[in-house]
Amino acid sequence: MKRLSIYVLLLILLGIIFIRVAFHYREGFGYNMGTIIQLQTSHVPNSPEEMEEEQKAYIRQVQHDLIGLTGSGL
Repeated sequence: MKRLSIYVLLLILLGIIFIRVAFHYREGFGYNMGTIIQLQTSHVPNSPEEMEEEQKAYIRQVQHDLIGLTGSGL
């Protein structure tokens, strides 16, 4: 009986340790949506044409957002 209680206590202790470790490492790299956005915004243009395209796209996005927020652009 004493040996059985030791094994039960050991099993409970291992279960508790397993649960704590499993919940400790719940979130890893790549699971957060902000990570994806950060990686997309870290792009460096390779040519002057690409810089110009990105600048035009940025201006279009700002205009779109202004119209959505205030009803008119710049």
